[in-house]
Amino acid sequence: MKARLLFAVFFVFCAACAHVPVPAPALDSSKSCETCPPCPASTASLASAFAAYTEEVLAGVLENLRLMAEDPRVQTGDFAAAKPLLSGFQARNPFLTFFYCLPDGSCYQTETGLTGKNLSDRAYFRKLLEGKEVFCRLVVGRVTGLPTAVIAVPVMKDGKVVAELLASVSLPALNAMAANALALPEDMFFFALAPGGTTTLCDLPEYIFEDPRRLPNASLRAAMDNLLSHDEGEVCYVLAGFFRKVRFLTGKKTGWRYVVGVKEAAAH
Repeated sequence: MKARLLFAVFFVFCAACAHVPVPAPALDSSKSCETCPPCPASTASLASAFAAYTEEVLAGVLENLRLMAEDPRVQTGDFAAAKPLLSGFQARNPFLTFFYCLPDGSCYQTETGLTGKNLSDRAYFRKLLEGKEVFCRLVVGRVTGLPTAVIAVPVMKDGKVVAELLASVSLPALNAMAANALALPEDMFFFALAPGGTTTLCDLPEYIFEDPRRLPNASLRAAMDNLLSHDEGEVCYVLAGFFRKVRFLTGKKTGWRYVVGVKEAAAH
């Protein structure tokens, strides 16, 4: 089953690396990257592993939602009937908050019931009402208040949308999972950017949901513009007196740029 595959990927990935990340220092825009050294070969394999792990976790959530949407209990449009199945999924996936929603926008949280919140004004919810899936739509959760990647599917019966299954993936929780799996040495770091530039994952969690191009660092801004305009490659910038050479690639499912880098040497 998909859940077992996810755990297998997680443990294989954890075994591939063996160090612990630490925070990077503060910003410094006073240096240039004219003499930036080459990117270490290890960053390519680590960026690939980072992407594979995260994409597999998120795609696994979507696949599980699709399977549950086919269950007759879920297709009743009755939360009470669907709850036993949904509660099991929630228990196996603590990094997300699971909701059963109705076409009017009302939603039930798996463990606490009716939330009192309405999602009918969310753009992604209108997409669900059209019978379309939603994958990794970035929002601040209306119920959780957390930076979130929404994954959701419509529940169809007799050609009509009768309910919606919605997984609110906590980016801080997913970030902790990725950091634990990567286990980078202290001179390395990671982050991921959505196509629009929003930070979705980062070894400095306080930067999640920030666009690094808005920070006061011309070197960083130019590097991120370059990174977001290519599917894969290497870029360099200077941060807090260190050259930051990074390797990145684009996830085929999310479109996120997955980045692993190293503080190479003091910039003078």
